[in-house]
Amino acid sequence: MNLSRKSVSKAAAERDAEVRATWEGVMAQYTNPDVFVALDESAVDNKTGQRKQGWSPVNTQCVRRMSFLRGVRYSILPALTTDGIIALEIVEGSITKERFLTFLREQVVS
Repeated sequence: MNLSRKSVSKAAAERDAEVRATWEGVMAQYTNPDVFVALDESAVDNKTGQRKQGWSPVNTQCVRRMSFLRGVRYSILPALTTDGIIALEIVEGSITKERFLTFLREQVVS
């Protein structure tokens, strides 16, 4: 059948070209990049650097010794502008909705 094994790439099922075009039209009024604040949550634990795929000789299993324990998870939540990081929160565990909203109110908006 001439098939090969590949990693699956994901595309958002919720994507809507019309809604996106409307959003782009609204956002076009903002020409000054200084009015934007970018927020992005990241997390790290003992399993963060573990690869899910690798290379090995044909007919040989690809094995890498690694920890099966997740360990302590840390999350980082920065607020970035063209001037750099204006607010930052690093917490043990995950960022919850309540923690995110508190971060916005107390560190970003204030």
